[in-house]
Amino acid sequence: MIAEMVDGSVVLSPSPGFAHSDMVLALAGVLRAAAPADLRVLAAPFPVRLGRRTELRPDLLVARYLDLTRDGLAAPPLLAVEVAAPGAELLDRTLKRVVYARHGIAGYWLLDPEAPALTALELDDAGDYRTVAEVVGAEEFAAARPFPVRVSPLALVAGLRPC
Repeated sequence: MIAEMVDGSVVLSPSPGFAHSDMVLALAGVLRAAAPADLRVLAAPFPVRLGRRTELRPDLLVARYLDLTRDGLAAPPLLAVEVAAPGAELLDRTLKRVVYARHGIAGYWLLDPEAPALTALELDDAGDYRTVAEVVGAEEFAAARPFPVRVSPLALVAGLRPC
């Protein structure tokens, strides 16, 4: 079980499976290879404390190196990434989306290893997320933020089945 807290309420979701973990690891490699030296790519269970009563654990995040403390972040990350897992889809697509936007996390990516697919969201001037890309299979997303990187959902799940 994964425990997170939103406005003082504990939210539990089931532990993710193989496809989720493999996709997280593959995306972490792609992001780390492209990240500039002043940014860090971190994986769960690294806590993102968004006030005294909210702590989430995105599957991946990108943060400024200077915002990292010994056990957390001094500022919201630049990007939060959630990979779909059975029992967590509603939490990722609704509650976390609202919380991340409310706390000014500029980028939010949702990935699905089953499709495979990637939806990239960015905060607009009103503080709401707008979809900037939806790619499926071998299509590529050319991200500009938080740094330039190309991501193909199909490439991220290539290791799920032996050749």
